Amino acid sequence: MKILIVLCCYNEQDNIEGLLNSINVVISNSKYYKSIFIVVDDGSEDGTYDRIHAHMNHYSIELVRHKKNMGLGVSLRDGLNKALSLCCREDIIICLDADNTHRPFYILHMIRMIKEGFDFVIASRYRCCSRIVGLSLFRRSISYFLSIFLRGAFPIKGVRDYTSGFRAIRGSAFIDFRKRFGERFLIQEGFESTLELLLKFNGLKYSFCEIPFILRYDMKRSVSKMNLIKTVKSTLLVIKSNILDKLLK
Repeated sequence: MKILIVLCCYNEQDNIEGLLNSINVVISNSKYYKSIFIVVDDGSEDGTYDRIHAHMNHYSIELVRHKKNMGLGVSLRDGLNKALSLCCREDIIICLDADNTHRPFYILHMIRMIKEGFDFVIASRYRCCSRIVGLSLFRRSISYFLSIFLRGAFPIKGVRDYTSGFRAIRGSAFIDFRKRFGERFLIQEGFESTLELLLKFNGLKYSFCEIPFILRYDMKRSVSKMNLIKTVKSTLLVIKSNILDKLLK
């Protein structure tokens, strides 16, 4: 079984080497899994590309490089498309942030939940024992109240965190999902793409679950790439589009 790890990077020279090593240690502890990294360098202007390239002989890495910064949504789409080209139905796709805020030791728990029968597993900030460390009260409040709204507007059994980027997807589920939506399976270009992907998966009635995790913003060594105002506006457009879809059905 292959574990396909999708990492979207933009100016992560201080994080990427340690993250690759940590993920490799976690997965190599199990003799049942083979890890393949799909790393998308989204037009980094620091030494991110060189750091990734230097490790291509040490790890199994498929590198996708953008000449300019395209945004998380485009990077996630390209990374998932590359994963699709390598994915068998029994494999598992893992997506996580490359800025050191998502600790890799949760990956084995996520894999276990996929093997128990779930199609889509989310590392959630809003479960018992979950915490957010190092993020401002303002940002935490926006995320929390957005999650409350999304749960009411688009209820998904087993899901509280609609925008977490730390996810595991069953290979067979993603293959079928991609066939259903084609090249337009992700059209949003920014951070709102995480919400878009989840809502589209939910429309096909897959099974979801969450595991609690601690989001470690205090471990982040790079500056935040999120434009808060732009992300909020784009997220509202995704919400509006999905509400209209519900009303028209």
